[in-house]
Amino acid sequence: MKYEAGIDLRNANSSHALLVELIGRDKRVLDIGCATGELGSILQRRGCRVSGVELDAAEGRAAAQVLEEVLVGDVGELDLVGHFGEESFDVVVFGDVLEHIADPTAVLREVLPLLAPSGSVVASIPNVAHGSVRLALLQGRFDYRPLGLLDATHVRFFTRGSVHALLREAGLVPVDMRRTTAGVFDTGIGVRREDFEEGVVDAVEGDPDSTTYQFVLRAVPVGSPEADGGHAVEPAVEVAGGTCRIGIWGRFEPDDIRSALVMRVTAAELTRRMQAPTVRVFSSSADARPSPHDGGLPIEALGPWSAERADRLASELDCIVIVGDLPGDAELESGRDPARYLLEGPGRDGEEDCPVVWSAVRLPEHSQTGSGRAGAVPGYRAVLDVGPANLAPDSTDEMTVAVPDPLLLAVRLLRSEALSRRLDFVRMMGWFPASGPAVVVETSGHLLPHAGAIAAALDAVVAGSGAGVVLVQVRSHDVDGQRAAGAIEAAMTTPVFLVPGDVLADDVVAVIANATTLAACTSSAATLGQSYERPIAYVDLAGDPSLGRLADTTGNLDAVMTTPEELARLLEIERLQPVGGAVAKMQSKLDAHFDRLAVIAGAAAAARPRPADSHTVLRAAEYVAAVELAHRRMQDRLDAERRAVADHLAGLRASQDALRAERDSLEIRLIEATSRAGREAALQDERDAAVAALEALQGIRVLRMLRPLRAAYARLRGGRL
Repeated sequence: MKYEAGIDLRNANSSHALLVELIGRDKRVLDIGCATGELGSILQRRGCRVSGVELDAAEGRAAAQVLEEVLVGDVGELDLVGHFGEESFDVVVFGDVLEHIADPTAVLREVLPLLAPSGSVVASIPNVAHGSVRLALLQGRFDYRPLGLLDATHVRFFTRGSVHALLREAGLVPVDMRRTTAGVFDTGIGVRREDFEEGVVDAVEGDPDSTTYQFVLRAVPVGSPEADGGHAVEPAVEVAGGTCRIGIWGRFEPDDIRSALVMRVTAAELTRRMQAPTVRVFSSSADARPSPHDGGLPIEALGPWSAERADRLASELDCIVIVGDLPGDAELESGRDPARYLLEGPGRDGEEDCPVVWSAVRLPEHSQTGSGRAGAVPGYRAVLDVGPANLAPDSTDEMTVAVPDPLLLAVRLLRSEALSRRLDFVRMMGWFPASGPAVVVETSGHLLPHAGAIAAALDAVVAGSGAGVVLVQVRSHDVDGQRAAGAIEAAMTTPVFLVPGDVLADDVVAVIANATTLAACTSSAATLGQSYERPIAYVDLAGDPSLGRLADTTGNLDAVMTTPEELARLLEIERLQPVGGAVAKMQSKLDAHFDRLAVIAGAAAAARPRPADSHTVLRAAEYVAAVELAHRRMQDRLDAERRAVADHLAGLRASQDALRAERDSLEIRLIEATSRAGREAALQDERDAAVAALEALQGIRVLRMLRPLRAAYARLRGGRL
């Protein structure tokens, strides 16, 4: 197994971690291609007895110092059954080995007699249909490399379909099939997004296996009880889970945008991987209070702790997924006993049938609650990756891993076409510029003492770029954040767009996703910006280490600001660059994590008998009440939006009426001025005609001869009329 330097079982996107989990504990194991015995050493610490087979003599000698026995030679030529004996092993492992064998079908057939009656084969196999290889082929390239998907020592190449064909021809049935993932442009194959038309890349990335780096599977011989039990994995990308009933538990506050989005992402990712699971959401923070941000999923109350309630929930669910923040010691001591559900689950007896897993939970600081759940059965636990300090104090078990923030997958939950409709609404409400660049600044209580300096920096940005400044909150319940937004708006000399704190989560995401530049002062806003690949300035005025860590993951530490004066420099649109391939790598880790959750949930559902009425639609009375309450809450929200739209339209009408009145007044004044000018012109014409007539009379001889008129004529000449 030479694809990774060292074995890190905390990495959920590692073939080693998946192999160890599929092998299990206290097994007799034969590791084909054992190298120096590193994997075998880990298995031995889990109670396994491990022997090995290794082609390289030097590595075989090193492995012999660690494992019980090592046989050196070509696995295709060795007599394994003659050496080890029939039914000698519970598991035979091929870790990135089968692709190096000329006839892997024959080798798999040869090892079948080595398996005990309940034995299995566990293997990891690279996927040659990865998107990077497909794009390279479009360029006419298939370049071998020292390591990876196109390792120069590979003699066979596999796709999902050919893996299933290999197993079928060898007499094996896959019962558990997982994968590790890598972004299409993150494998070292050497393809770049800008070298292809957008439609080509979209078509490749549209296949879920375009990000599958390795298939990791467990297979049993045809005819074994497990193969005949109906749990065989079909050759589909999704993990088959049947009618799995999943409970998502967390501390969901009605106005907490982040927890609602994480809950929705978790439900969506599990649903993508399973066959129409039933997902129910439970809150420990209060009674059933549907959130305006929950996307239509009603939230049920866990209620006061009781063993009877825990047993009932365990019987109604096949798997429980804990998300969000775990409660701290102070909360438990305060008597808020619903929080016990997040730490104890349904109890040891309940977890035997209904496993409890953690999904990117965030442990409380200075608390011992993260060290384990009292009385719980050990299981898969994933904590939010904010650095080593977030891991439990005694979490030496390799089943505890650190994974990125699920908000990185918000781009799948709220796609561009949906957000464009939300943005149209936000523009209409006057919360976002109608056109041109938009600098979006997240406000929080940390900005309040620096409101004046930040306003001056934003005024400078507007003067230099002409961008509109949009103030938005991700933590909608942050009262000091609302004050900071008001203070910044009041101090700015240029217009500012202010997004109200009680808007829908979808509106907040639409604003962030369409930012020309984002200034984020919480990890939640920064992660959302990373999900939509926005240029980000990390505003760290409170010494938040998570912001620096997020910037470091994208190689963008220069974008971290620790003083308000740096803001104008960082928000220069030309200086900040969009986050790059590091985000795709983190999303790949999350894919592996949710693959793992789906497998656990699907296996638990398949192992539990289904009563005849398992498809009953009606549930507990409180669930029905929660649905009704959710409907009323959503109706209230829609009514509020309608009123806001009506008020906005009324304001537009008033402005229109004022403009119409001003236009009418101008028209009247114009008519009057035109009439007066006409009268003055007519008088001037009459005067000119009179002067011309008098001057004409001067030349008439008869007039001079008329005595009575001579005096008048003389007077006329004297007046020079």
